Amino acid sequence: AIAAGTLAATAAMTPANVEAAPVKNQQKEIQSNVNEANQLIGYAMRLLKYFEGSVKDSKGNHIVYDDADNKHRWNGKQDINEFIKSCRGKATIGYGETASNIVKKGKISDSEANQLLQKQIVSLNNKLIDKFGKAYSRLSIVQKSVLISFYYNLGINFEAPKMEANLRAGKLKEAAHEFLDCDNTTVDGVKQKSPGLTKRRRIEHNLFIQGLK
Repeated sequence: AIAAGTLAATAAMTPANVEAAPVKNQQKEIQSNVNEANQLIGYAMRLLKYFEGSVKDSKGNHIVYDDADNKHRWNGKQDINEFIKSCRGKATIGYGETASNIVKKGKISDSEANQLLQKQIVSLNNKLIDKFGKAYSRLSIVQKSVLISFYYNLGINFEAPKMEANLRAGKLKEAAHEFLDCDNTTVDGVKQKSPGLTKRRRIEHNLFIQGLK
């Protein structure tokens, strides 16, 4: 019995078994990271769809519209370049997509609109990791999604020095408060307050501080 017990103990200490626990832990960590990434993408997509909206035709395709007046939209017959020139704001398609090569298509499928949005979210998430490092990584999924929404709307190069300084310092309530001042839009070349953006910034602020003491 003693010999058998010793043999069993020795077998349990072979290199293969010694390495098994770290590998399993690593696999769990990888799976946890994948799950968190999927949750972030899912939440951020729902948030951005709520804020951005879209304009579709009768077949469910997304069509180009003027973000200063979404009733001004491409009719499918007008030259797309002429329509873009006629927009008072930005010519937009899908869920806030303004890239020229996409907008000039005139219309895209719902599947492509979703793929474009997901690609933008992944790209912004990576850029925010580079921009803020651990200050971003330690945020909750909701808080990360709010920052993705904020910079999706304003652009990753948007300067908000007070917000950025507070975020890096871990002063999250103070950082969120600075969202409220970022509600301007440009129409006909003139910068002005936008009721829609004021509402959006308020919701982003409330979501960001939710649960904070």
